[in-house]
Amino acid sequence: MCAGPTPVGALSIGLSTTYTGNLVPLGAEQWLSVSFTGNTSTAYHPRIRFTSNPGAAFRFDIVTNCAGTLLACGVEGGNSMAIQDWETSTTAVAPGYRTPIPPVGSGGTVLVHVYRRAGLPVTCDSYTITFSN
Repeated sequence: MCAGPTPVGALSIGLSTTYTGNLVPLGAEQWLSVSFTGNTSTAYHPRIRFTSNPGAAFRFDIVTNCAGTLLACGVEGGNSMAIQDWETSTTAVAPGYRTPIPPVGSGGTVLVHVYRRAGLPVTCDSYTITFSN
């Protein structure tokens, strides 16, 4: 449930971790929370992506709270719903200089809602999500 997500941890610059799961039975979902630190560093680069997603059966949403507030995707447009890969980083404003960006989510923490794509059969296949900064 959103109110009690599985904590993945806090990732400072250069760290990564993975989470592996499966969604059985039909309608099962997983909620994870992760924090990214270091938004004032030019190396700040939060990323969440499936590194194993058999048959592209799984998707995730990234939200800032249990009300379902999605993150906006600046350059690409759209938002962080029903995706397989998400990332952000500081932006260059002049040669050799990058401007800090606000921490993602709520003070650097986001919630990741993982689910099986509608209409696909339930299998024993597992997914792996990699979180990095």
